[in-house]
Amino acid sequence: MASRFLISCASSLFFLLAVSSAPTNEGKLFDVRSYGAHADGRTNNEFAFTKAWKEACQWSGGRSTVYIPPGIFYLRQVTFTGPCKNPITFLIEGTLMAPRNPNAFKEDQWILFKYVDYLTVTGGGLLDGQGSYSWPLNNCNKNPNCRTMAINIAFAFVKHSKINGLRSINSKMGHLNFFAVEDFNVTGVTVTAPGDSPNTDGIKIGRSKDMHITNVTIGTGDDCIAILDGTSNLVISDVSPGNYASHVQIKDVKYHKIWGTSTSREALKMQCSKSFPCQGIVLSDINLSYSGRDGLVTALCENVGGSVFGKNVPDNCRICDDLLN
Repeated sequence: MASRFLISCASSLFFLLAVSSAPTNEGKLFDVRSYGAHADGRTNNEFAFTKAWKEACQWSGGRSTVYIPPGIFYLRQVTFTGPCKNPITFLIEGTLMAPRNPNAFKEDQWILFKYVDYLTVTGGGLLDGQGSYSWPLNNCNKNPNCRTMAINIAFAFVKHSKINGLRSINSKMGHLNFFAVEDFNVTGVTVTAPGDSPNTDGIKIGRSKDMHITNVTIGTGDDCIAILDGTSNLVISDVSPGNYASHVQIKDVKYHKIWGTSTSREALKMQCSKSFPCQGIVLSDINLSYSGRDGLVTALCENVGGSVFGKNVPDNCRICDDLLN
């Protein structure tokens, strides 16, 4: 099992500053309706979306934009592949709706972008994974050989790109997945699923570098952010904390001005390995609240080296200076 560093979310919902995005007027627009897409919530628009993407990706006249207007577009599993001849924007103003039946997916992601550079996914639109029909079938907490459900949207081998202003709800499993991406910004994203939805991680990252995640809202039934091995130079700000680390070296991570609510009394968790203790961890101005009846909010910190500044709630996280080196 891959090592990972988790920022736990568990059924809490954190409302933070969202960054708005405006439609772009530069380059050429490729409207999916021109390729046969229908916003009726029933027609499978996979072919129309794929055709619009291929033409936009191969257009050599400058930046291109694949445009999904307001409306409900039913979409089966789809992959958007590069490389593209110029920077490309995927502008979603409407709602993309996934199949209810998990058997409709042959891969472990619903929407996948791969081998694309200078990609922008924006528009303030909604991705609806319709996961409630799949969650009762998820027994991964008991069965290590459980079937994998589809992640709402994934990026693989994507560079110099960004996603902003997108909303993702009710994923069958995770919401956003990043693998082998470089120089990627995530801003103004909202991710939500019920607190009892299994394995609905907000953001999962592996083998990636030079990423910046900021100003997001995450409330799911599992981890807010899961950081797998091989990830470096990752900056996360304005996202709820609470984390877990095992068998992976965590260094030089700063948590500053983070706030939110927790459904459990233990709102902040930093459990690092004795063999690979966390080093250079900085906590400053943390404010987490707990509304339960069984006591005040607490923190659990094990094998963590670093420093604490400012006012922090909870304030009982033990960070040892002797683990700094």
